[in-house]
Amino acid sequence: MHIRKRGNSKFQCIVKFKNKSISKTFNNLKECKQWGHQLEFERDNLHNLTVQKNLTLKDLLEDYLQKFTPTLKDKGLSNQIKRIITHYPYLVHKKVLDIKPIDFINYKKS
Repeated sequence: MHIRKRGNSKFQCIVKFKNKSISKTFNNLKECKQWGHQLEFERDNLHNLTVQKNLTLKDLLEDYLQKFTPTLKDKGLSNQIKRIITHYPYLVHKKVLDIKPIDFINYKKS
């Protein structure tokens, strides 16, 4: 995590996630640090997650939309995810544990 002081007494927090950076600007340093530490905690604990038996792909995509896409400059990804949720119910309503490679092959063909 890197915190940069911006003009107008604002602070920008930058967190590296794999080969990408996620950043957000805050009005005070305390909120900036809290957000950065929370994001680092989530990033570092991804390997400890256990998948719930009833978790669907739609749940994962909506969670991703809520947590990560608001910080992106390009809104194309969020529009693409919303389109997948709307137009491919046979795929997104499947439980994550039940998804097979053939499901993605069928998605690509459609």
